[in-house]
Amino acid sequence: MSSVAARGRRPERRGFSLIEVLLSATLLGVGLVGIASAFCFAATESRLSRDQIVGNDLAAALLAEARTQPFTALASWYAYVGDTGTAPLEQTCRTRLGQSGLNNPQAWLTVTNVQTDLKGLSVVITWGAGTRTGRVELATLVSPRF
Repeated sequence: MSSVAARGRRPERRGFSLIEVLLSATLLGVGLVGIASAFCFAATESRLSRDQIVGNDLAAALLAEARTQPFTALASWYAYVGDTGTAPLEQTCRTRLGQSGLNNPQAWLTVTNVQTDLKGLSVVITWGAGTRTGRVELATLVSPRF
């Protein structure tokens, strides 16, 4: 009697069906792709933030360096890595641009005469190429009295 009852029962399930395995593999794959893309996005944003911070620091340093120059010696210029400008401030700028780690960095110092004893200094730093570019601009006033 036990053999007759055993024949009428369904066999016990053991393991997973092929559909369950494929479904779980698909869900795992989609999850891993999402995580990988999040890491790529985070790495890109981290690099852009780093470049912005480096650009700000570089612009502030160059502006501070320009403020130490004699009032009558301040003049506008443009510099990039590999430039051959001979003014000491341009050479300092070129060196700092090369050490910054920015992609294709360039710098401008613009000097404007505001009044007889007052000049406006503006430093612009740009970097990058294509759609991944950055720009920082800082300005201040300089007077021979201070």
